This record gives sequence, structure tokens and C-alpha cells, in this order.
Amino acid sequence: MKIDRFNVHNKRRDALMLHGALAHLGYDWWWHSFTAQDIETGEDKPFFIIIQPENP
Repeated sequence: MKIDRFNVHNKRRDALMLHGALAHLGYDWWWHSFTAQDIETGEDKPFFIIIQPENP
């Protein structure tokens, strides 16, 4: 029997989820900022990834 680890209730994780109107509309938004180095120059360059899951 396989256990789905992504569908386990977790109060700590759930506390970070949206509440109210935005949650009711099925909208959430996360972003993660990173820094990488240019291979040729060695210069630090920031970039980010936005994750915007929506529930149709």
C-alpha cells in the first residue's frame, strides 16, 4: 500500500495557506529568490521563480 505524502494534513504547513476570499477563489502565490554565478565572469546574478497555482 502506497502512502501519498503530499496529501497529509499538517497544521504548520496549512498555517501558511491563504484564508478568506483569495483562498475561496482557489488562488495562491509563492516565490523563491536565488543567486547564481555567471560562468564566464563569476558575477553574482539574482533571479526568482514564481509559482501561481490556480484552481479552475
